[in-house]
Formats: sequence, C-alpha cells, structure tokens
Amino acid sequence: MHGRTYTHDNTNGATVRLICEVCKIDQKHAVIKSVRRTDEHDHETAITEYEIVQCLNCDELSFRKEYSDSETYYYDHESDENVHDFTVDVYPSRTAGRFKLKGIFFLPPLVRAAYEELIQALNGGQKILAGLGVRVLIEMICKDKSAEGGNLYKKIDDLVRMGVLTPAGCEILHKLRSMGNDSAHEARPSSSDQLSLAMDVVDNLLDSVYIHPKMAATVFPVKDQV
Repeated sequence: MHGRTYTHDNTNGATVRLICEVCKIDQKHAVIKSVRRTDEHDHETAITEYEIVQCLNCDELSFRKEYSDSETYYYDHESDENVHDFTVDVYPSRTAGRFKLKGIFFLPPLVRAAYEELIQALNGGQKILAGLGVRVLIEMICKDKSAEGGNLYKKIDDLVRMGVLTPAGCEILHKLRSMGNDSAHEARPSSSDQLSLAMDVVDNLLDSVYIHPKMAATVFPVKDQV
C-alpha cells in the first residue's frame, strides 16, 4: 500500500509533558488541535502528529511534532519486547535564546571554550552538535580536575571519589554522557527537552564546581580567626 493521508483531531484532549517556555519547568500540556499525517510504503508506515498544545499551568501555547515509524524500535530488557521509538520536536525551541552563565570568566579556559561553543550550537538549533558538545564539556571538566580512569565513564566516577561530584550528580552525568555518545556515534539528534534539561544540569555543575566558590571567595574574604 502506498500513499499519504491526513486525519484531524486524533489527539485532541490528550495531555503530554514538556518543558513550558514560560514556566521553564516540565509541565502538563493539553492538545487543543491536532493533525495526523500517515505515510505508507509497502509494509512500512510512518506517522507524524502535528499538535498545538497549551500549558495547563500558565496557558502558554506551543507547537509539538511527534514522529514514529514501523521500522524504528528498540529492545526493552525489562519488558522483554520491542518498543517503538519516536522523536519529539517543540517550537519555539526550548533551547533557543539560552543565556550564558553569570561569572563565566571564572571557568578554566578549556572548560569555558567548550561551554561557549555548546551555547552556540544550542542557539543555532544544531541538536547533534549540541549533544556532542555536552559530552566534550564533561570531558573538559574531568581533565581540569585530573580525574583518573581509562574512559569517560570511569573519570566521572572518579569525580565522586574526589568529592567534586555527588553520587546523584554522577548518575545524571552518566545519562548526559550516554546522550553525547548517541550524537557522536550514531548522529542521533537529542530532543529539545533532553538538551534543555542537560543544560540545566551542566549550568548547576559549573556553578557549584567553579563559579560559586570563586564568587564566595570574593564576597566573603577569609578573615583571621579570633
């Protein structure tokens, strides 16, 4: 079977979660209008949902696009079955207009260079390069802190041993490392939500490891003990 068809209002009334452009956090959004495009070729089927969604907290409107096809799936070890994968894009992009951290001049040169190029990739909508940039930035932090290990996985773990990173932070960095691997080895673009959350984590890490300690030393100078 071949051809393309359009149907309307398939997902109207459904709720989806995405980062709200105004609230700046993950919020429930209601689908208020939708159009489904179905493309069929031989035994392959691709479905694209085009949706206007509204934040249930602040009423802000966004456009959401979800794509899936019959040939893209992955094996879920927990459920012991193949699960169809899908990609989601949101407009306006949740990474567009990302501002640099205050106190960026406190960052070591290599860390700062990687961070600034990452911001450029994000604001340019280059999702593959941005995902790769997150990994490069983590590598520069490990290098600056002289983390030991034969690969990035072990170096991130070593940051915990050194007291630079908490166990919870370590787990998050491993997820970002995995996202960067997908960008580097499979040219897989990260979603806007993934990149936005990744940057929140990266910003917090840079603040806690570099910027806040430097600012504290400036604002609260060490005094002689009485």
